Amino acid sequence: MVPRSALLSNNTKLSFFMKKTFVLIILFSFFSKDVFAYSLTRSTAEGLIQQMSAVIASKDLVNIEKFFKYYADDTARFIYKSIPVDPSATIKTKESKSNRTRKEYIEHLIRIIKSSREYSFRATLDSYSQGADGLSAVIGISIDERTISNIPDPNNKRRDIQVKTKALTNCNVSLTLAAATPIISGMNCIEKILVQ
Repeated sequence: MVPRSALLSNNTKLSFFMKKTFVLIILFSFFSKDVFAYSLTRSTAEGLIQQMSAVIASKDLVNIEKFFKYYADDTARFIYKSIPVDPSATIKTKESKSNRTRKEYIEHLIRIIKSSREYSFRATLDSYSQGADGLSAVIGISIDERTISNIPDPNNKRRDIQVKTKALTNCNVSLTLAAATPIISGMNCIEKILVQ
């Protein structure tokens, strides 16, 4: 016959084991829900584009560089096809294509801002298509970028002329989610440029 004290001891151990297991299940459920709660949403994408627009429009070169180093993958490519829309313009521009790295794209933005007397930038989200995994998306954005700058007069090198440039751009942007942070993994854009 098993002593009553041994039974009580075994019951106590079993009870403790069950309580411990129950606590572990609760903790696992809590953290599992937390891990899988993250997904890329239209709202997340829109917030990223609004933040990008505000940072570039601020013309703060340090913050622009910080933004893209944080929110763009280091292997991201920024592909642009630039098309002049007014062949009769005084300042001639040619159709061109570019395929920039993240570093080159940052340098491109900084160069435009530095060379402009006035600069404005506005980006808006037009479309959102989520990947099946919930952790990726392709979004469509529109960019309205305008500059006023002084350049040498092609007919008189002794003086400068004021040039107004308006670039209207449509981009498909690939996004991925990394630790709840949306990351730009690529941009493919068509830019229509009007020079006045």
